[in-house]
Amino acid sequence: MSIKTAAEQIKPYRSNGNALCLGTGEFMYIPMKIATLLGDHIYYHSTTRSPIYAERREDYSIKERFTFQNPEDPDVIHHVYNIPQNFYEEAFLFFERRTEQESLQQLLSYLNNKGIHHIHVVYVS
Repeated sequence: MSIKTAAEQIKPYRSNGNALCLGTGEFMYIPMKIATLLGDHIYYHSTTRSPIYAERREDYSIKERFTFQNPEDPDVIHHVYNIPQNFYEEAFLFFERRTEQESLQQLLSYLNNKGIHHIHVVYVS
């Protein structure tokens, strides 16, 4: 399936509000390209294995870090940074392969607590 075809299949699920497209781990390029085709008010982030120090200081860019078990491999810890509170109306989480629903709970709860109540899990495999 092409990136354009994948974006066309995702578009019907989009609202008109701000949407987060979140690539996971090393799976960044394809979700980033899909995000560019989803229209306006799309923002892209990715998770990472790299821990970065977070501190709420005006002169420091990493203000917040959330640490969680990688849904694809619970032995691996991932981080996501600077997800603003009540900014996104929806999120699209991109995974390279299917995961168990229960392994997503940490990340889904975090996003829900950030005010994102419409979360779409996208498996690109």
